[in-house]
Amino acid sequence: MEIKGFCLGAFRTNCYLVENDGEAFLVDPGDQAEDVIAYLKKLGCDLKAILITHGHIDHLGAAAAISEALGAEIVFPEKELDYLDNRTYPLMFETAGELQEFKDYVMQSGKGRLIADGAELSIAGAWIRAIEVPGHTDHSMVYHVPAEKVLFSGDTLFEASVGRTDMYAGDPFDLVVNIKEKLLTLPKDTIVLPGHSGATSIEREIRQNPYLREVL
Repeated sequence: MEIKGFCLGAFRTNCYLVENDGEAFLVDPGDQAEDVIAYLKKLGCDLKAILITHGHIDHLGAAAAISEALGAEIVFPEKELDYLDNRTYPLMFETAGELQEFKDYVMQSGKGRLIADGAELSIAGAWIRAIEVPGHTDHSMVYHVPAEKVLFSGDTLFEASVGRTDMYAGDPFDLVVNIKEKLLTLPKDTIVLPGHSGATSIEREIRQNPYLREVL
């Protein structure tokens, strides 16, 4: 299995392409849909799914267009759907139309796959476990690929940091406790691929992350 990372859009969000024997899935394509589509067509792989970690525009903005162009299903946390309807802080207000279009696509296109905490997915030859980790948003999801020792952490866990909690439904206490109980218990050699900035590992975050010291 090969993983390629791309930094997309004004928010510089990490999008990951996972390829395996000619099939592939994407994680969090937040922007630059035309560029991503062109690259995937040139690559010639069969895109099976687009995994979204949470309901912020910088992680899902390009998903519907890519799905429409390439036929891939969109995997999205079911409980996070209500989050898309909230307009109580500027980021959500400014992108209300895009968020509604995304929700409509997921619900009406036949390409949406809504999942719950603990869902087990088999995509492009990979076995993936979805883990709900509330704190950054109500129902943020991360995706663990045990066989590859990889965790796609979205905006939940970063290198020496954690996701911001000052936006709608963010909760700093919930975030650090859930990271401790659900993520730091993963094998220490698990590589963490976050939604922004560089890669890290579970072992490194146990040792160095200042936001998690109070719960370790």
